[in-house]
This record gives sequence, C-alpha cells and structure tokens, in this order.
Amino acid sequence: MSTETKSHLTTAVVTNQAALLEGWLSTLASLQTRRDKGSEAEIRQQASLFLNLLPKALASGDLDINKPAWDEIKQLLSEISKSRASQGISPIDTALFIFSLKEPLFSYLQTSISNDPLALVHETTAASILFDKLGLYTVEAYQKTRESIIQRQQQELLELSTPWCNSGKTFWPCH
Repeated sequence: MSTETKSHLTTAVVTNQAALLEGWLSTLASLQTRRDKGSEAEIRQQASLFLNLLPKALASGDLDINKPAWDEIKQLLSEISKSRASQGISPIDTALFIFSLKEPLFSYLQTSISNDPLALVHETTAASILFDKLGLYTVEAYQKTRESIIQRQQQELLELSTPWCNSGKTFWPCH
C-alpha cells in the first residue's frame, strides 16, 4: 500500500469518525434482517471500537490482515463473530457488519480526492479489497464457532443418550 493510500484511508477514518460511524450504522441497519434495541447498542459499541482500532492498523502501511498490525482488529472481529454465532445471527448479517462500512467510507474518499480520479480508483480498490478480507475473516471466525457449538451439542446429546449403570457408589456407561 502506498503512503498516499494509507494517508487517504487514515484521514477519512480519523477526521470523519463520528459521521462515518453514523453512516455505517445507518447502512448496516438498512441491510440487516434482525434488529432489536439491545443489539443496536452493542453494534454501535463494536463499530466505534473498530473505527478506533482501524487507524492504528492502517498506520502500518500494510493491508495484509495476517500481519501483526491487524491482530487487534482480527481479535475484535473474532469476538463479534463468536457472539453473533452464539446468538444465532446469520453469517451474512455478521459479514455485513464489515461490508456495510464500504459505502460511507467510499463517500468520504470520493469527496476528499474527487480531483484525482486515478487516485480515487486506487484508494477505493485498496479499501474494497481490505474490507472484503476482513468481512471474509468474520465468516471464517463465525464458521469455526458454529462448528464448535455443534460439536459440543453432539457430545452433550451423546452423554444424555448413553445409559449409565450404578454399582452403588459410582456410575459408568453401560455396554
């Protein structure tokens, strides 16, 4: 990622953080299928935290989310994905958390560098690739959580369906 790209993305996030948050939440609300007041407050908190962490990761100058600079963001996205998987929220709604940031962010990029169409294309492409990677990361974390939940439930069902024998003081599976 070029220094200019880092600067434009970081500037768009830092200087427009409050408005970007509101635009993001508005876009997200129009796309999500499940809404309740409790989740709106939680989503606002998560989005705000994400926007606070993003400039630090962008400052690394590298859009490779597997680099250490992105660890805090990935940890946050993992926690969000785990929470949503446990609540039964769909993987699509989980990924939309990240994907819906693109629209308001691209608006700010377009406004800030409208006089340089080539730079605008470069910026939006780089940002789009970044947020696609982060969105797919949420799906991966969600899937791992769902698999873990299913394995745990299978084990619990197996334990419930296994007859137990009593020798007076101890119990063991009967065969």
